[in-house]
Amino acid sequence: MTDDDNLLTLAEACERVLGGKVKVASLRAEVGRGNLTIFRVGRKDFTTVRHVREMIDRCRVGRPPQDSTLIENGEHGPSETDRVSSAQAALSQTLEELKKRSGPILDSSTSRSGGRRH
Repeated sequence: MTDDDNLLTLAEACERVLGGKVKVASLRAEVGRGNLTIFRVGRKDFTTVRHVREMIDRCRVGRPPQDSTLIENGEHGPSETDRVSSAQAALSQTLEELKKRSGPILDSSTSRSGGRRH
């Protein structure tokens, strides 16, 4: 095991790797965002120097967006953005087709003047 793989508590990682400039709560937040890998033994959370360095790379501002995500079987698939864009395009197309089929709506049927009709 290299020094980069030795287990450190999150507090030790804050002090030794990040020079005391980051709090444990910030590391926990990055765990929640999926940027930092930790190991839980009992009630203690540990990480490694290597994982902290990987977190720093993931958190780098201005990095290019990820093109694809790794899916369960280990293959690369489309990113969530691609899926959302595709779904939005399909919805827009469906709405346009429905608009064409419904025809114009008469003004008298949409009038708000007068009382309610039953």
